[in-house]
Amino acid sequence: MTLEMQMMMVKKDVIKNAGGYNENAFAFEDHLLWLKILDEGKACNIPTVLLKVRLNPGSITIDEKWHHKRFIDIKSRAIQNGDITEAEGRELKNMLKEQGQGKIKEGAYYSLLGKKYLWNNYQPGKARANLKKTLSLQPWDIKTYCLLLLSFLPAGFIQNLYAWKGFKK
Repeated sequence: MTLEMQMMMVKKDVIKNAGGYNENAFAFEDHLLWLKILDEGKACNIPTVLLKVRLNPGSITIDEKWHHKRFIDIKSRAIQNGDITEAEGRELKNMLKEQGQGKIKEGAYYSLLGKKYLWNNYQPGKARANLKKTLSLQPWDIKTYCLLLLSFLPAGFIQNLYAWKGFKK
C-alpha cells in the first residue's frame, strides 16, 4: 500500500544547528528533531503531496498500540521534554529488537493496513483481508475484532464515526 505523507524540507545548516538526530530516540528521532527546529524558527504546511511512501512489514514505524506501554511512556516523556537519556535509548533499543521480529511487527503491519483501508480509503474487502491476517497472528486482540465488525458497515457510517473526535485514538 502507498500512502501520502507529510514531509519536512529544511536546509542542512538548520539541522546541524538543531543538533541533528538524537541517536537515543529509536523510532521517533525525527519527532525530536522537528521539535528543536520548530522552536528555532517558522514552519508551514503546504497542501501539495510531494511524496508517497510504500508500507512494508520491515518498516521501523509500526502502530503505537503494538509497542510496550513502557516504550510509549518513554516516547511521550521525551517529546514533552524535547530530549531522551542514553539509558532510555538503550531500553528502547532492546524493546525494538524484541518487537522487530516475528508476529508483533507483522501483526502491526496488517493492522495498520486494515485501518488505512477502512478509515482512509474505504475499501472494506481489503480492510477485512488485512484484519484477518492480524488476527491470525494476534488472535486475542479485541480492537481488531471491533474493526473487522465495523468493516461491514456502510461508508457513510464509517466516515462519520472516523470524524467523531473521540474515536480517532
